[in-house]
Amino acid sequence: MRYKSRLKQILSICSLLALALVLYYHKRSFTPVEVKPSHKFDLIKSRNTFQNPVFAQLAVPTKAQRFMSLPLQDKCDSYFKSAKLAEFDVNFWNSFQPDPHVYKRKKWIRDRTRSEKRKYKKTADWKEEYDQQIALEFADIAREYSGLEERMFGEVGHMKVFGKCFASEVVHGQGNCEKVQQKLYPWLTNRGPLVTTADGEVRSNEVEGCVTQSLVANKGQGIVIPTQSKLVENVCRLINSLIALENKLPIEIAYLSLSDEERVKIVSAARNSTTFTQQVSFVDLKPTLQLKKFPFLESMDGGVVLPVLSLMFNSFGEVILLTEQAIPLSNLESLFQNIKYKSSGRFFFRSRPFLDREKFTPGFHEITALLKHHLPPSSNEVKFFNMSAPDSSVATSRFFKHSFRNILDTSVIVMNKSKSLSGLLITVNLHFYNVLKLRLTHKSMSDLIWIGQEVSGQEITFNNNYPVIAGIYTPDQNLPRDAKNTYEICSSSFAQLSETDDVSLLYITSDQLQNALEHPNSMKHIFEQKYVTKYTELVANLFDANDPNKTEMTRVNYNEVTKLSRNPLLIEHIIKPPTLTSIVYVHHFEEPNESWVEQSGLVSERMRHEGKRYYCAYDTVGNPMEEGVKGVTINIDDESFAKYDKITKAWMGL
Repeated sequence: MRYKSRLKQILSICSLLALALVLYYHKRSFTPVEVKPSHKFDLIKSRNTFQNPVFAQLAVPTKAQRFMSLPLQDKCDSYFKSAKLAEFDVNFWNSFQPDPHVYKRKKWIRDRTRSEKRKYKKTADWKEEYDQQIALEFADIAREYSGLEERMFGEVGHMKVFGKCFASEVVHGQGNCEKVQQKLYPWLTNRGPLVTTADGEVRSNEVEGCVTQSLVANKGQGIVIPTQSKLVENVCRLINSLIALENKLPIEIAYLSLSDEERVKIVSAARNSTTFTQQVSFVDLKPTLQLKKFPFLESMDGGVVLPVLSLMFNSFGEVILLTEQAIPLSNLESLFQNIKYKSSGRFFFRSRPFLDREKFTPGFHEITALLKHHLPPSSNEVKFFNMSAPDSSVATSRFFKHSFRNILDTSVIVMNKSKSLSGLLITVNLHFYNVLKLRLTHKSMSDLIWIGQEVSGQEITFNNNYPVIAGIYTPDQNLPRDAKNTYEICSSSFAQLSETDDVSLLYITSDQLQNALEHPNSMKHIFEQKYVTKYTELVANLFDANDPNKTEMTRVNYNEVTKLSRNPLLIEHIIKPPTLTSIVYVHHFEEPNESWVEQSGLVSERMRHEGKRYYCAYDTVGNPMEEGVKGVTINIDDESFAKYDKITKAWMGL
């Protein structure tokens, strides 16, 4: 009996062990297989595998040496014969709407999981293998986006080579230029713009060979002003200021749509002087574009495309682009003598360095990395086509390193066409890559102008000075509570300081004058808030002249407001605020913690709705003896004051 009992115990234990093993393996059979590394596709790291298939064929040293020994045009012919996929699909890229969350794996998976779980009534119904399926789904989408990025990488590579071959210098025997141009820039018609003089004389716009070659061959210096119907009034005011400046450069007005009446109005403004009549011509850009094939191009006159086309299709070899927002205050011809411009072929000005507090959207940093590390010339492009890869990191650090949304002021741009045409062509195509808009918002799309230059292998050169604010000082008693040891100037406009002497103003924006014309009551209210002061005066007894006692009376001083009513852009002083990349930590709240402060509380609701802004800027941020920084203040001399006053009043038609 004892042995039977012992046997039963052993059998029971074995049964329990067997049951435990069955349950264990059963459970393991429902445990999802761990996602393999290949399923965790890394969209960012995959960029390091991108390569141009044409250059891949030259990996053999003997082939590479043979290719490098060829003349440039033979290299170009050989390259584009091998580049069978050298084509840019405008319709595809313009219609593609990227999902920004693809660049944030965890968030994409979390949102997708949450969405799927809503379909189940009970949490228990959710199976673990569903998580794996979602991870695999993300990997597939990430691979798809990587494929699109690689496609972009290849297309931009072909654009860079095209620029080196056909958009940098006049070539004798243009080979397959037209054929390649049609594929890479299908929005071009290979015709020139329709240029009409102020007297109605029309110049031929027929082009022999490649249109890019005719553009590179342009000679002379001049001004181009891009415009559209709603901007004509301000263009006429800009011309008034050019007359006051005694400008001698010819002017071309570039447009996609202007009526005869609007052109007549501009001609009248140009001839509104007996001594400095402006030489004006009109450049109709429509003939240069495939508008029937891509009708959406005509509606792009309000973005970056119009100024870029204006820089390309003017008649000059060297050009200064002026927008309707600029009021030049110095001789424009001197910009062509700038050392950095003469060296690089381009000269840019920076936008107001306002510290933006907007949150970064998904994809912001990932697309920044794509622009910085994968679109500029590669080592193969430098090796085989002698492209340049200049280091512009100092000039563009606020964009790439410090993540500012935009750094370019488009009011004035100076360019040598033969050195910049390739980058301008690339800029237009970059505009259609909607994935880049995860980094470049509508407000900052204009930065594609300098990005296109950098992608094409050109040096980026900015004015040494950051924007300044010019106007009149805020009276001490009206300074903010925390700004007692600093100067303050407030304005809707900002100005650019010459890097030659660091004192002369090159130009100022017309925002303040536009606001005064469009919103006079709102601007009067702002001026009264900032510039009306009170003082105490001892007054004799009006009823008893023999009374020795005097009474204190509070008086109101409207002097500064009166001056601004005559010229809202009166310039007596300049503040060059310290340039910051982040807010300064102020220990005792004795000074402002940033150099440019938007005054949204002073601006009317209607002005805010129209996107109008009003800023105050300071020469001192924080305590300079401790954690703070100090800028520079400049007093305007009498001669410059009279000159600036004359030009800004001319803008107003006074």
